[in-house]
Amino acid sequence: MIDGFNSWNTKLNLDVDELIYNGLRITGNWLGGHRIRGSLHGTKNKGEHNANDYSMTDFRNTLNQLRIDIGLNADITLVNGFEFGVNIKLPINPNKVLERIILHKSNTGNRTKNYVEFEYEWYSLKCYNKSELSNLELYKSENILRIELKIRKMACIRKKGVRCMVLSDLLDVYLWQRMEQILVEAMQECLFVDFTTKEIKSLSTANQIRCINYANPSYWSNLHEVNRNTFSRDRKRCAKLSDEYSRSTLKENIINLIREKCVELRNFPT
Repeated sequence: MIDGFNSWNTKLNLDVDELIYNGLRITGNWLGGHRIRGSLHGTKNKGEHNANDYSMTDFRNTLNQLRIDIGLNADITLVNGFEFGVNIKLPINPNKVLERIILHKSNTGNRTKNYVEFEYEWYSLKCYNKSELSNLELYKSENILRIELKIRKMACIRKKGVRCMVLSDLLDVYLWQRMEQILVEAMQECLFVDFTTKEIKSLSTANQIRCINYANPSYWSNLHEVNRNTFSRDRKRCAKLSDEYSRSTLKENIINLIREKCVELRNFPT
């Protein structure tokens, strides 16, 4: 669940000013310490990928190996930012899910075919097709959707009741449970628009036009800039149309898969 990590100043048993260690980038700083950043999940895989599962046991083992290899002390290494998320396997191409995630709050996100990121000053929510972005053939056919939060400023999770000062704090099971809740809450704040062709045809002409607009992120982006009251009204109208005419359980299914995967990663045999 833990992935990207950033510490501006930590003490390491290194005499070099720059080093790539299994995908982690380590650079010396003016304080006589080192900045360390990169994927802790990827470090477990020798820097090659982070497409598989990464349990609490894996994370603990990674920290032990970092202590042995470069002298990283997790008890005094400050956390200045990190990522947490899950890889979930779907019965469909993840790109079909990404097409249906239209908004997070009022944010339409930065998008490509296989990636969407909703950026904010203190954090971002990222959803992407891990299979399509993976360089390993093993994972390309598995329909893996990655959902994660990137924490840029630690104050944003402190406000949500998560205490994390040093790297060893991330070994707390309660913290993993709370991060699961935060990830689920972020997905609950997303607007999914998912109608079948048959469901669209059953609507009045006016509602058909609305649903076509609602499935277009640009519609919401333009509306938010022009009239926020209308934006709010249309978001409520979109939710009402979905409740009444769409039988999709896509959003609920994604949230349930996130919860199941989080429990699995916490309860990994030790």
